[in-house]
Amino acid sequence: MRNSTKGTKKLGALLSALVIGGVFLLLAAWMLISSLGIGGGVEVTVILAFCAVFYLIPVVGIAVALVQRWKEIKRGEEDEARKY
Repeated sequence: MRNSTKGTKKLGALLSALVIGGVFLLLAAWMLISSLGIGGGVEVTVILAFCAVFYLIPVVGIAVALVQRWKEIKRGEEDEARKY
């Protein structure tokens, strides 16, 4: 097994959070932009905007998980789950 530094582990956690969070942000933006181009009226725009919010909710969870992961790495607990 490779011995990686704390900085490398933090960078890995950040990159994975950015990729997954970026996908959710792109999906929400795509839904909001497409709702403006449909031309189905206010109702369609409101429904699609409401649905786009559901793509933004996981981004908050990803940010919280990233902060928790950084705290684990800082305290040296990154491999504690292997004991169980």
